[in-house]
Amino acid sequence: IRDVYKHLTNYSLNKLNQSYVMTEETEAINDGSKRTFCSLWKSVEKAGHDKDVIWANIKELIRNLLIGFKPFIHFEYNTAFGAKNDGKCFQVLGVDILIDQDLKPWLLEINNNPSLNIEHDTEVAKSGPISPVDLVVKSKVVEDAILLARKKPEKLIELEEFNSYEKVFNGNEAETEGMEIIDKILEIYGKLSGFKFRENLSATKFVKLAAVPVVANSGVNRQDLDILFTKIVGQSGSKQMDFLDFINSLEILAAKSTSASLKSEKNFTLVESFVNCIHSSLK
Repeated sequence: IRDVYKHLTNYSLNKLNQSYVMTEETEAINDGSKRTFCSLWKSVEKAGHDKDVIWANIKELIRNLLIGFKPFIHFEYNTAFGAKNDGKCFQVLGVDILIDQDLKPWLLEINNNPSLNIEHDTEVAKSGPISPVDLVVKSKVVEDAILLARKKPEKLIELEEFNSYEKVFNGNEAETEGMEIIDKILEIYGKLSGFKFRENLSATKFVKLAAVPVVANSGVNRQDLDILFTKIVGQSGSKQMDFLDFINSLEILAAKSTSASLKSEKNFTLVESFVNCIHSSLK
């Protein structure tokens, strides 16, 4: 178990392995430990597999991932730009995927700050040689991301692909069943936050929920909300409430609700009904 190379590891560890092979080939089939998609797909087809099916499954996995991410991306956007809706920004995400023996893709992890290093450095504080594969791939990723970010929003909606990028989710699709509730929670969070959208809620902002009818009718007052606030932020070791903590607080409040129309509901539907009531009250 102490041999890290016997386990599923990332490039930062694998590059130190004596068996690691750095290649200068970026298109043809090769024995490199890190390869481009172009090279990989040729190996896949040579082995008799349909790369289009594999790629379609990967895109579907990424699409579902982005559907789940959408409200949180909006949250970060609102934190950065507030009420202004004219911010220009982008983020490159790194998605690690494992393909099993049945050619099914599995999500391993997501990196919100993937390495853009193009050097094959194997010693601490020492620059290594340029990795041709990293140079080709990462140059395209960054250059095309910047070019896309400079385009007008209406143009982006129309684009299905652009250079090295292919659209898998446009952010406006209807297939986001169940995620509308997170969007509404985000709006509630913004209303409580005030004119300037804040990354965290203070106790003073959170206890404003006491004035909302569905909360007040469930017997929860400002003191109860203050206690709940202290308990939740205490679990995370923080002094203020972040967005995930806020979602957790609404789940707890929904469970405490004594509304007859909510008592018969279960789990997700209960929270959804509770959030809808708060959202309607704060419009």
